Amino acid sequence: MIMKSLTVFNQEYKMILDKNVFEPNLTTKLMIESCYEKIKKMKKINLVDIGCGCGIIGIVLKKKLKIKEKSYFSDISSNAVENTKKNLELYNQNGEVLKGNVLNPWKNKKFNVYISDVSAIAHDISIISPWYKSVENNSGTDGTKFTIEFLKFFKDNNINKSFIFFPVISLSNRKKILKFLNDNFQNYKCLNKKTWFLPEEFNGQEKLLENLKKNDVIDFKEYFGKKLCFTEIYCIKI
Repeated sequence: MIMKSLTVFNQEYKMILDKNVFEPNLTTKLMIESCYEKIKKMKKINLVDIGCGCGIIGIVLKKKLKIKEKSYFSDISSNAVENTKKNLELYNQNGEVLKGNVLNPWKNKKFNVYISDVSAIAHDISIISPWYKSVENNSGTDGTKFTIEFLKFFKDNNINKSFIFFPVISLSNRKKILKFLNDNFQNYKCLNKKTWFLPEEFNGQEKLLENLKKNDVIDFKEYFGKKLCFTEIYCIKI
């Protein structure tokens, strides 16, 4: 375990991070900021953080919004579950943390705020990337497996009066995810979008990247000889 920090709302939040747990990044920061702006006026927040990793999204929101009620966290990784428990202790926050895939641990419980930050990039990209060196991806060839599974839960279950937050990263099949949204949900919007350059680990992988783009597995634009990708944060209101 090591100590890391994430700056959100111009404030530094320290966290304990297991080497086998995904390190918070730009997507994490965007998720926190986007969720906060959308739910900050809610009187009572019953929140679940899916794919919680080290738990920082739910913990920062809980602290920033002064949520007194217990919040809930889950992840498919045992390391992540234990890591989140340690960070809840660090911030003296009350929360329940369970191990399980996507929303499986919470099938019999309903929330009014669902947050997902599950793995969501294409398999071939995760192998090259610096983000998954000691963390498994398992989100499928095109990176949509867990996101679609998360969204399908709301299509198949009677959930209402809730906000659902999740990221869409251009290093996955964005068109497939947006088609699923269009086909199954009416009230959704993109809350935030940030662009960023592919890191140097992808240098020399032009053939692979172009092939993945041609097959709609990923998307990017060329800018001054560099590949520009983007992250979007979506919200569904049901």
